[in-house]
Amino acid sequence: MKKTLGIFGLLVFVILFTATQSDAFLGGENLTNLIRRTALFGILSVGVAFVIITGGIDLSIGSVVCLIGCGLPLCLEVRYPAEFQYDVTQVNAAQASITVPGRTPGIRKGSAIRLHKGENNSTGIYEVTAFKAGNKTVLTVTPAPKADSTKGQVVLVHPLTDAKANQFASKSANPASRDLLKFSDADGVLRGESKVVTAADGSVEVKELPNEARWFSINRRSPRMSVPLALGLVVVVSLCLGLAHGLLVSQLRLQPFVVTLCGLLLYRGITRGLVGSDTVGLGDEYEALRQIVTFRVFSLTHAELLWAIGGGLFATSAGWLGYTTLRKGWEKAKPQALVPGVGAAFGLATLIGGIFVQNHQPTLPVPMEGDIQQVEVPSRVTSINLEAQSDGSWSVLEKMTLEESNRPTPIDVPVAKIQKMGAYTAVRILVTGQPPEKIYIQSVAFIFLAVVLVAAIFLNQTIYGRYLLALGNNEQAAKFSGINTSRMIVLAYVICTMLAGLGGMLFILDVNSAQASDFGNFYELWAIAAAVLGGCSLRGGTGSILGIVIGVALMRVLENMIIQVDWISDHIRYAVVGAVILAGVIADEVFKRQAAKRAAAKQAEE
Repeated sequence: MKKTLGIFGLLVFVILFTATQSDAFLGGENLTNLIRRTALFGILSVGVAFVIITGGIDLSIGSVVCLIGCGLPLCLEVRYPAEFQYDVTQVNAAQASITVPGRTPGIRKGSAIRLHKGENNSTGIYEVTAFKAGNKTVLTVTPAPKADSTKGQVVLVHPLTDAKANQFASKSANPASRDLLKFSDADGVLRGESKVVTAADGSVEVKELPNEARWFSINRRSPRMSVPLALGLVVVVSLCLGLAHGLLVSQLRLQPFVVTLCGLLLYRGITRGLVGSDTVGLGDEYEALRQIVTFRVFSLTHAELLWAIGGGLFATSAGWLGYTTLRKGWEKAKPQALVPGVGAAFGLATLIGGIFVQNHQPTLPVPMEGDIQQVEVPSRVTSINLEAQSDGSWSVLEKMTLEESNRPTPIDVPVAKIQKMGAYTAVRILVTGQPPEKIYIQSVAFIFLAVVLVAAIFLNQTIYGRYLLALGNNEQAAKFSGINTSRMIVLAYVICTMLAGLGGMLFILDVNSAQASDFGNFYELWAIAAAVLGGCSLRGGTGSILGIVIGVALMRVLENMIIQVDWISDHIRYAVVGAVILAGVIADEVFKRQAAKRAAAKQAEE
């Protein structure tokens, strides 16, 4: 726990340091993104922690994320085949007929059809006056086609009436929501396409209706798989990958490094074979599904966020300390009081900080030089006071109302004029009106919280969690004590790839765009670094879910610091990952040696 406390202290230091170096770091949008990205990478880190605890490693996490993240859009790919469209084998202008091989369901006497040779090469709109069905269907049409032909296509079209804005009426068609409609003018020339927003009782609303539209054909929305089937498939694939890793390590006794390194190359190669160089995503087809990640559950101001963190930390730490004291007595609880005591103190300090932030009014000093000084007022400020100091007290010279803007607003301050008005020694601008920025807590944060709670209970409160820890400490001793070590190894790898698969799904729902060449690159390193930094020993046998959460947060803040602080180059982000892993390994080695020395000294005393 002392190591976890140290990592937490480092996290607080990095946050405070970055906040002093970059004004944008504490911005509402940046904190919203930071919380979301912490949750996404945290799921991967919790998964890899189970493997590290057993003394193994999984280098294939990033490629699993790539395979699942690119595979899900392929499973959910939506196509729009034209409804009632048929190939043409002969167009006879003299007989006013069009011959189609086979039957033509949907097209009957009185139907309107569009004859074209390719989408943008139309020959006109025709009414079917008679048809003869059999092995081939002969459609008699009016007016007669202009020329003979042996190729092309006909598609059933419907007239639209009462067109206004993006709505129209249609009695002969029944398009469904999200179907694709292709519009043509009176001569059959294609004028555009648009998706259906709503359709009911003969009234159709589309996203955009071309002005020249007189006819439309329907392209039915046809997803490759249903959402439940696609999600179930990628989950099964994730579990199978973990099962394969576990069996190769436990049954064939292959090194985890080798097995998962092969997985890293294999899964990314498979993904590139499936996707190629294309960019895949869900587009605008599955906005409801994307809400799993992006839905804004609630929002907080900076002060409310500090109150939530401080209150939760104080209540948890104080409650833990009180419970331990009541159960064991103060003398026995005293050695364990450091961590909850520090947590309660930090929680109280955070609560006080929230009160300060709530009541703080920023001031902008104005240099007393020259005739006019230009001062940039921060973004979103709606009102300010121009104040001057005389005899140690501040007086208001002017109250100003500003138009709220997302950019700083320059204000000209007539310093020379103010100095002539009285014996003023200083001038400042006091911000009196600034709507607080909102920090949005999105649904993925609660998914991460659920994963953390389940993982913590599993690892600390179930016999299987203790088996995993025992396996990491000494595999032979665990085997002699009756633990099925092979089964535990398989379990660890299954949990790891299951959470990596979950992470892959959530990542693609978040970014909605991926390429097999780089999606998920180095994610395994970020996950391993966070787990090691959070207290997981690469030797196995130790690990804390709380420490992993703090480690993930620290890694995300470090990366964000590199992006936000101007004088730190963005090119060193991977150097930071390497340094963190090295620091974690060195710290683990130092702790191991110190623990061994203490154990030897205690044994010598006895």
